[in-house]
Amino acid sequence: MAGAVFYRAGTIAFFSRDTIIQPDNPLLVPHSNLMTQHATGSLTVLGAMPASFAADLAKAIEASVTIAKARKQHLLQLAGLL
Repeated sequence: MAGAVFYRAGTIAFFSRDTIIQPDNPLLVPHSNLMTQHATGSLTVLGAMPASFAADLAKAIEASVTIAKARKQHLLQLAGLL
């Protein structure tokens, strides 16, 4: 699936349904929100993404036909993939 990372339900323990991660449709969560949730004990870490996720995400960003080239570079930098 070009331009996205796809996991079948159950492939990763915390994805009980088919899951598509689309880098061209990000849901941004401010770091301050995460810190507040952690401080209040309301943040639950469900698990870690597989080791291949970073490479799969980079491929999805590069393959996207909806993300402009400059935005691709910015996303790759933000994710530490450059």
